[in-house]
Amino acid sequence: MLAADAPKRDAERQVRVIREVATAAGTVEALIGGQMADIESEGEKVDGSALEYIHRSKTGAMIAASVVVGGIVAGANGDQIEKLRAYGECIGLAFQIADDILDVTSTSEQLGKTPARTRRPTKATYPAIHGIAASQHEHASLSRGSRDRLEPRSKDSVSKRSPDSSLQEAREAAIL
Repeated sequence: MLAADAPKRDAERQVRVIREVATAAGTVEALIGGQMADIESEGEKVDGSALEYIHRSKTGAMIAASVVVGGIVAGANGDQIEKLRAYGECIGLAFQIADDILDVTSTSEQLGKTPARTRRPTKATYPAIHGIAASQHEHASLSRGSRDRLEPRSKDSVSKRSPDSSLQEAREAAIL
């Protein structure tokens, strides 16, 4: 898509992709701002809203940008892009909560890395602030809700469609 010799190269889409990735990486409400807040909060008492800001700004922003870039490349319209962005933000936070839970509940062998609780024992995590059960509940809620960000479903449409059909449609659109 970005290469000069890419098939079906579209300069407007290329600029939108670059803008999306740059914004997710280089703004206060994205990776750099989240990383700064994470570093500044090391060893400090962090509340739930500050931790959510850090997670949404770092991992969440990059995952959301990845999802949105797929939509841009696929030619999604503005409404579809906003649905993809909401989905990406939701699933990005769910991912980070799952990572926090695994860091608390898993061994080095299971993770394939040293858990954060060992590397950085004072690091703020969802389980440290909210407890494991509440963190697992929030992860499950975000994971379920992420699909609704793509296409809210009524009770009637749920019975007529598989739970993964909206997600599958988004995947297919991204492949086109």
